Amino acid sequence: MSNEELSVNVNDLVAIPKAGMSEDLKERCDGARATIQSCVTEMSETRWDSKGQELPDDQTEQVPIVVVETGPVLVDGELLKDELGQDVTIKERFNLKKHPTTGKWGVSLHEKSKSAKLFSKLKVNSFPECVGKEIILLKKTALTSGRTYVGFGI
Repeated sequence: MSNEELSVNVNDLVAIPKAGMSEDLKERCDGARATIQSCVTEMSETRWDSKGQELPDDQTEQVPIVVVETGPVLVDGELLKDELGQDVTIKERFNLKKHPTTGKWGVSLHEKSKSAKLFSKLKVNSFPECVGKEIILLKKTALTSGRTYVGFGI
């Protein structure tokens, strides 16, 4: 055990609020503008194969995605903070597609793809060009779960 673990006293423990955004905070973000700060790839688990077919027997596989994140959100000159006092930033995830002949991962430019809609909205041709561009944020409702979240207005 480290010294830090030994120095914690059960009488000194604090309550930590639930992470996430309150409904009021989501409302305040609705229609706000934010600047895209980063575009990075990360691995994500999916239950769909590269042809759009659901994998059998609840199988999943790891695939790369692009995560686009804004800088801190400002509304009427006020830097928004979440329940834990951290700056509010918004992330949006974009699926990638595997090229059928080369096997390399890339961006779908089909006009209905989420990536193509973002590129068109921002007048760019690639994810790196999104950095520094301004995007409108919208409060949305997930169709399957009914939960609300804040995403990009695309």
